[in-house]
Amino acid sequence: MLGFPTVALAGYTQSGKTTFFNRLVSESKEVGRGPFTTLSSYSRLVRWKGSEFILVDSIGFIEDMHPMIVDAFFVTLDEIRNADLILLFVDLSEQLETLRRQALSIDNITRKIDMPSKVIVCGNKVDLIDDEDERRAVELISHVLPGRRICTLSAKAGKSVETVVDCALTELGIAVL
Repeated sequence: MLGFPTVALAGYTQSGKTTFFNRLVSESKEVGRGPFTTLSSYSRLVRWKGSEFILVDSIGFIEDMHPMIVDAFFVTLDEIRNADLILLFVDLSEQLETLRRQALSIDNITRKIDMPSKVIVCGNKVDLIDDEDERRAVELISHVLPGRRICTLSAKAGKSVETVVDCALTELGIAVL
């Protein structure tokens, strides 16, 4: 997009994608009011430590997303599929069984849209859980979404956001200053 690498935020609804987007682009898009709070994608140029990239905030996935919904949001999903890197958000504070179902749903949807191989799973909301719950959640995500790099953070509290962006830039082959 415009010659800049594109990083798309994807993942389950209410997992913190828009909170992360707002923090990076200094905006205040509405967050957390239920499924489809974000109804269309938003793209902004991010300048980070001397590097630049386009950040795309997208709709959230839901379990058993009906094919009609997938078709209706094809343009948004196409932006995800065509990104240079996907930051795939999951809410680590969910109960493990719920997290497992959501991760399986994410896996199913990303297979349907033929998501590119450059994906970093962003285990968000670590500010709401203890270290042991975080370890169990990351282990579960590693099992359901094998072979994916996992970074944990709290987009709301700002914890490890810088680390996630630095990892994204590294994954894109952009030197981090």
